[in-house]
Parts: sequence; structure tokens; C-alpha cells
Amino acid sequence: MQKDTWNWAVSMLSVARHFDGAQGKVAPMGDSNTYANPAGRWVRIGVGKSRAEAALSRWMYSHREDEHNGWWLAADDQPEGRSWTAASGVRSGEFLAGGKGGLPSLDEMLAAHSPQIVSILLGTNDLHAGVSAPVFLANMETILRTCVDAGVIPIVNTLPPTNWGATEQLLAYNHGLIALARRLRLPMIDVYGEFLTRRPAESWLGTLVGQDGAHLTPVNAAGPATEQNLMDGGYLLRCWLQVRKVAQIKARVIDVLWPPASLLAEGVPRRAWFPKARRREPPSGAVVPVATVEDLLHAVEVARPGQTILLADGHYMLPRYLEIRTDSLTLRGASGDRHAVVLDGGQSTAGELLGFSRCRGVTVADLTIQNSKWNGFKINSDANVQELTITNCVIHNIWQRGVKGVVVPEAVREEFRPKDCRVQYCLFYNDRPKRYADDEADTPENFQGNYIGGLDVMFARDWVISDNVFIGIQGRSGEGRGAIFLWNDSQGCIIERNVIVDCDAGVSLGNPTRAPGVEVHCSDCIVRNNFVTRAHENGIFAALTRDSQIQHNSIHDPASALQRLIRVIMDNQNLVVANNLLSGPPLQNQSNPRARLVGNLTVPQAGFFIAPAEGDLHLREAADEVVGRAEQAWMTVDDIDGTQREPVGDIGADEWDGRVR
Repeated sequence: MQKDTWNWAVSMLSVARHFDGAQGKVAPMGDSNTYANPAGRWVRIGVGKSRAEAALSRWMYSHREDEHNGWWLAADDQPEGRSWTAASGVRSGEFLAGGKGGLPSLDEMLAAHSPQIVSILLGTNDLHAGVSAPVFLANMETILRTCVDAGVIPIVNTLPPTNWGATEQLLAYNHGLIALARRLRLPMIDVYGEFLTRRPAESWLGTLVGQDGAHLTPVNAAGPATEQNLMDGGYLLRCWLQVRKVAQIKARVIDVLWPPASLLAEGVPRRAWFPKARRREPPSGAVVPVATVEDLLHAVEVARPGQTILLADGHYMLPRYLEIRTDSLTLRGASGDRHAVVLDGGQSTAGELLGFSRCRGVTVADLTIQNSKWNGFKINSDANVQELTITNCVIHNIWQRGVKGVVVPEAVREEFRPKDCRVQYCLFYNDRPKRYADDEADTPENFQGNYIGGLDVMFARDWVISDNVFIGIQGRSGEGRGAIFLWNDSQGCIIERNVIVDCDAGVSLGNPTRAPGVEVHCSDCIVRNNFVTRAHENGIFAALTRDSQIQHNSIHDPASALQRLIRVIMDNQNLVVANNLLSGPPLQNQSNPRARLVGNLTVPQAGFFIAPAEGDLHLREAADEVVGRAEQAWMTVDDIDGTQREPVGDIGADEWDGRVR
């Protein structure tokens, strides 16, 4: 078995730098051993993946049934025995030129689908047709160079064992492919060697390769990839080999150019540049000290208006839902360290953790809530909750919504809608994407494991959502809801100075659906001075808004597959999108009437941020295209750090202050 020990990573770095398509799009290409549905079944819908393999599958969008998923392109049936990237019976020359069963040429396929990586397996049909090794290898070199010239990383695959031609000719093909991969410094999978290692001599026939001597076997194509299954199923083995090779390419090439965020690799995400709350003053009025779960439950039940329940440092395993129903009550950690007081719903009999009903002026501060299958902070807006403040809290592993404000009935909507609430200086994060096991209400029949978000409030009025950090709020298949989501007649709200990293969606003002009696989702709302990094569904989104503004945000997602860094759709009367800095694809203005666009800057991949992989989009230098380029009429007074802007300020959330960072 031949290993690709040559230094292909260095040469592929230069190829990857010229890539301008969708990051993570991996397209198998070739003949019927690629076109067959079992060929990619394990990576698409299979079982038994390790955590790393599952993460890589998500990165490749392998769960999607559309053109964003290269594995789907290879398997989706088209007329005359082909898919979008492979065809039964195709030879190398036909693959290059196109035409077999209507298969486009290689140039046309690369232009149409823009894969980042292709895995090419051809040659069995050449062998069967008697194509000489020099002709076949010349075709393959042209194919591989065409990919490289397009900024696409090609994976060379040797032919699997076959009896469709003379063994000497098969070996000439494979030795030539290995030499070609070494000479061009390309990544390679020695399929032939891997098959013979597991099934030596002629034992591959009828096990890894079917009795026809050419087509791989579909046994256990969906996995798991156990050693025995890899000896018995040809499609599973080749799929597994490709996933391993893609993982190497990602680690040695793609992550070098676009490093992944490391914020969740260290446990609780902490960075010096995150927004920080000021230490609270000592409580005034009556203080109720609490040190046990029983004391906490009792203190909340008998609380009097104006009291402060002061929680000693500790881990409080809540047995049930806890609800505050007392005006002007404060619930806070005594030490001020929000990580030292933990309210944990992991053993609770309820799906909600801490709720609020029929109360005004409540404050919750300096603590962590974690492990709730539904909602963390549940605002029962149908029971009249007003002037709620949630500050300096950690919201961790909440599997529907970290903060949820429910529907307000029409009959009491104006009286009961939640007004003058604040969510500030909080850290929302989940350790991993949602799973079906986290929430039995989120099923394949309804939300497919994607009913999850950070803050989701309806009918809000005059809210401030500021200085929070949202990390890793992700659905099972990457289609979760917004880190911040306001909708259903929310009015006069401000969303500012938040940091959003690696969430499925960033800030959403509205969506295409409305509650009965609602015409507009958000009116007089402002989204300003936020950092949003890699929110692939939408960075900032607006639908059905009135008189709202999206100003001075910095959004970084240069490899965005959906190209939705800012996206506005449907009816958005008097929406202004101004002075935003986009690192990646340009904004999508699909609103009717069109949103007013003023002073926005789009660059394919900004090189002037301090640490974009971690979401730190502060400017590290005085970039000419950014500094002093904002449209004055739509400038904010200050920036994401509270720094006052110059008379002619900078585009984006951060105002350059002259410091070299």
C-alpha cells in the first residue's frame, strides 16, 4: 500500500488561496462507483461516526439534500445513468470533454458547483475499453491540472482491484497515478492498496468488489465503519477513506488558511476582549441569604417585593421548575462571580429552568443556568412580565431557547407585552450542536433537531439586548434559529455591542411567518455595533420590518455557502442598512421595497481584523478602505467598546483608535 508521503500540503495551500467557492463543499467525481447511491451513504446518513467524523460531515454539509452538498451531487439521479458529477460507463477522456449521458465537461462542472475539494476515481471503464496507460494517464493529468488551475484541491484515487482488464495494465494505471500524484504533489488515496491490505490475493472478489469484478459492494454502506464492515463493504471502505483524507486536507491546508474558532475547545469561553459587566453594588433593602436548593425554592416561593435573594457559591441541582412571581425581586450570586453559582436543570422533572410570571422590575444577575431541554429563562409574557433585567449571567447547554418570551394573547397584547426589559453582559454557549436526545419534542417529523436559539422574544417593546456573547448555538444539522431573534410586533428595541461566533444564525428581525393579527415583525428597531462571525444561515436578517436600522456591524464569513452575511427579504418599509463591514459575500437586498443601502463595505476576506477565527473583529490596523469612510448621516455615536467615533468615523463596529494591536 502506497502512502502519499510527499509534501502535498504546501502545494495545496497555494491552490486553496485561489479558491472562491463554498468552504466545505467536497464533491466525489467519476464513474458508476461514485454515482452509486451507496457510495456516499455513510457520510450522508450513516451511523457510528466519531465526534470528529460527525463534525467533519457537518462541515461538508453532507446532511443537506441540495447543491450545497457535493456528496448529494454525486448521487442525485439525472437522466441517462448519471448524477451531477459522475456517470456510469464514463472513461477519462469522456469525463474531461463531457457528453457521456449528458454529463457536462469537467470545466463546466467545476464552474457550476464550485467545490473546494474533489475526489476523482476513473479508469475502470478505460481499462475495460483497452485504453493504453499513457493515454489514460495523460487524460488524468489534464483532469488534475484543470482542478488545480480552478483553485480546487483534487484527491487522486488509484483504481480498486478489478478483473475488467489485464492485471499488468491495471498496475500500469495505478503506478502511473501514484507517480502523477507525487510529481504534482497532490493528496492521494491508494484504493487498490487499501483493498488488498484487507482482502489479499483474490479474496476481494465477492467481498469488497461484486461478482461482476468492477462495482463495489453495498454491504453495510451506512456503517458503522468497524474493521469487519470495512472488510466486507467496498462502498463503505472507499467512503471512509475519502472522509479520512478530507480530514487531513482540512487540518493541513484549509484550517491553516482559515483557522477554526478555538473558543469552545477550552471549556468555558473566556477572552479579555469580551464585554464585561461592572461589579454590582452591595444589595440594599432586605437580603435573604441562600446556600441550599431547599432554601432557594422556599425563598422564591415566599419572596416579598424589594428583597434580594443572595446565593452562596455552589452548584444547585434544581428538582423542578422555579418561577419568580414577585415584583422588584433580585436573585443574584453573592460573590459576583457568575461561574461560581450554578443553577442546574440536569435532574429536573421540568423542561423549563427559571421562569417569570405576573411580576415587574425583577433582576437576575451574577450566576449560571445550565442543562435545560427547553428554555432557560422563560418569560411568561402571557402573564404580564415587565421591566425584567438579566445581566452578567451564563446560559449554558439550553436546548431550545436561552431566553424565551412567549406569545401574548391578542385580547391583552398591549397591556401584557413585555416592556423595558434588558439582557446584558451574558454569555450564551452550548458545548456542541443539538441532538435528538436533548429534546424529545424536537423530532425528525417537525424541526429535525434544529429548534434551538439564543434569545427569542415576541411582542417586545423598548428592550435593550447588549454586550452579550453567543457561541455555538447550533442545530443538529446546522439550521438552528437566531442567536438573537425578535419578531411578532416587537417595537423600539436596540440590539448592540453583541459578539456572535459560530452560531447557525446571528441576529434576526422577523421571519416569513406571523402570528394572527400581526402585520409587522419589528418596527423602530436598531441593530448596531455587533460582531458576527460564521453565522452561515444568516448573519443579520430582516423580514417584515418598519422604520428600522442595521448600522455599523462587522460580519465575517468569507467562505459562506449561502452568502447571507446580511439578508433582507419581503416588505421592509424604510429599512436603512448603513456603514456595515462585510468580510465575505456582499449583502442580499431582496426586500420589496428595497432597503436603503448607505456606506456599506464588502471585501472578499478582510485581512485587518485581530483574530477573526475567534470572532475578534477589532481592527488591528488603520485600513484605508475602512477608516474615516462612514457615511456621517448614519453614524452611531460610539462603537462596540463604547469608544466615541470621530466626526467622520469608520465603517463597521470597531472605531480605530490609533493603537497597534
